[in-house]
Amino acid sequence: MTEYSKKTLKGVQIEKISSAHAQVLEVLHRTSFESPWAAPEFAQLLNHPGTGGLIALNAQTTPLGFILVRSAGDEVEILTLCVDPHHRGQKIATRILNALIADCNTPGRPKIFLEVGQSNQPALGLYQACGFDRVGERPGYYRKRGNAAEAAIIMAYS
Repeated sequence: MTEYSKKTLKGVQIEKISSAHAQVLEVLHRTSFESPWAAPEFAQLLNHPGTGGLIALNAQTTPLGFILVRSAGDEVEILTLCVDPHHRGQKIATRILNALIADCNTPGRPKIFLEVGQSNQPALGLYQACGFDRVGERPGYYRKRGNAAEAAIIMAYS
């Protein structure tokens, strides 16, 4: 994974994450997902070669959101992306995603993949607006409590 430089975008600072961020990532993830990942899971993932990501902080260094990715060869897979609900609607996810895309915009740049639930219209809109295209589907991939399983839409940016 490419080294991320510290970037400031319209009052939002984007920094590389490390296993030291695991507790913060757990707290943010819990605000966005029905089955959130725990800090030890984040720490373990971030200690694997090729796994990293970006965190968005405001001027007071309050964590606003993050993206976690895994890279292998010429591919990058977005594992998770979330923004604190109190800061949604401020284009934080767009800024994080665009920072990742910019960082991957190198000669022989990697293809970026992700999976998103078919009912997650805000996320689908975000990814499409950032240049991702639908390339496939995994039927019954996401299982939500009390609901039928839903398909994962596979998207790619290249």
